[in-house]
Amino acid sequence: MFYYACRNTFLLLASILLLLSASACGEEKQAIDPARAQQHASPIEAYNSFGMDMYLEAAADASHNVVLSPLSMAMALSMTMNGAKGGTLDEMQTIMQVGDIASEIRNSGNKELMSKLEDSSADIELSIANSLWIRAGSNVYKDFKASNEQHYNALVSELDFDTPSSVNAINNWVKEATGEKISHIIEDPIDQNTLMFLINALYFKGDWRHKFLRMDTTDQPFRLLDGSSITVPMMEQTKEFPYLKAEAFQAIRLAYVNENWNMILVLPNDGIELSEVQEKWLKDLSSWREGFQTSTVKLGLPRFKVEFQLKMKDTLQAMGMETAFDREDADFSGIAPIPPNIYLDNVMHKAFIEVSETGTTAAAVSSSEFKELSGISSSIAMTFDRPFFFAIEEKTTGMIAFMGSIMNPLQ
Repeated sequence: MFYYACRNTFLLLASILLLLSASACGEEKQAIDPARAQQHASPIEAYNSFGMDMYLEAAADASHNVVLSPLSMAMALSMTMNGAKGGTLDEMQTIMQVGDIASEIRNSGNKELMSKLEDSSADIELSIANSLWIRAGSNVYKDFKASNEQHYNALVSELDFDTPSSVNAINNWVKEATGEKISHIIEDPIDQNTLMFLINALYFKGDWRHKFLRMDTTDQPFRLLDGSSITVPMMEQTKEFPYLKAEAFQAIRLAYVNENWNMILVLPNDGIELSEVQEKWLKDLSSWREGFQTSTVKLGLPRFKVEFQLKMKDTLQAMGMETAFDREDADFSGIAPIPPNIYLDNVMHKAFIEVSETGTTAAAVSSSEFKELSGISSSIAMTFDRPFFFAIEEKTTGMIAFMGSIMNPLQ
């Protein structure tokens, strides 16, 4: 029987769209507004709102591209909550904005959500995969494993974490589950105190309903935050699109071949920075997702490809999820017998997105590490030649799979 040393690790992964490459370390962050940390009418609203909170924290430093997956993070943290108890669970429910809903209802709802998303994926590639990798000989509760198997269809596997082959096995699973867009999430060697990796991987690939013609793509300027310009490949087409003109920004919806899925693109008005739009308008999700009218738009959109990695620990702590990371006070007694105590050591999120003339490819991975202590009718010109925001949404459920911002399409 394997007895835990001074600490144990539990890792979550979630993947769907893009890889973010920045962390929020070194900055003092403000806790989430209590008025927003409340139970929503549906878990989808809660997950979308939680995702926006995470995005706004990640985008606080406006110098880099950001992309993350609210869906991926929500599934990963939901599986983690199956082992949380007491105040640790309360804090996680608050951050996730789902209230004190019973775990069985939450898990059943997530299972139904994943099923609906997969059922709506005709003509596109969509993969939602979960796995649980446990150190051989660990005394992880059967109920914890069974709950994630039953509701998340999670693969459960025991491995000898002291051998390099275990790292290869986990990373190969991630690579396959994300269409080879994210090649690894685990580094060799695995810490001797690691107990478990719980992984959610999401992969999306969809062609545009109206593809851009490569012959119409030309080199055009893109204005950076410092006022300088770079030359980017700008895709162009003129068609009727759902279009929204708001006080400080314009927005457009681009449908994929499967029209249940679409990308929303938000362009600040000239002279207004994206950071101002994010702070004053984007946090109200309805302000950029409702009120579209069909209009003829001459659209210019740069090709872009972004990888992003986010260390979520600091952000989650700043938002109020502190106990889960406390070596003494964390209560994950639903995972395995304690003492020694199990605590959340780190949470990672990786994502990838590529947008071209034909469509979009996206993937994401979220990792949590636990350790143990002992309306316009005329033609409109809309060129995304300055920083902008985007989101990929499934319309029948309203679930936002990915969101992010492009500060420099060539980064």
